Amino acid sequence: MSGGVVTQTGSEDGRYTVAFTIKAKRNLGSFVNMVGPDDSAFPTTTGSDPQTRNLAATGFDVQFKRVDTQADADPASGTKFAWFARVALK
Repeated sequence: MSGGVVTQTGSEDGRYTVAFTIKAKRNLGSFVNMVGPDDSAFPTTTGSDPQTRNLAATGFDVQFKRVDTQADADPASGTKFAWFARVALK
């Protein structure tokens, strides 16, 4: 599968919704990876530990959290992330 639209989820801290652009029958697993700064340390006071939430056939949520407190937090400005989803189409 390729394609999805990513939007920030309302007023939630560090949460983004990935909506698939094709119809899937089931979401078998979604994964996210943060792309950090080139030569700087990863921050601990902003979201730098992305996880997935709310797996559905239509998409899933990405939640960034702090590594020191595990609290939901917005990632640092300029943070990028990549995602991958394995879905069943039939």
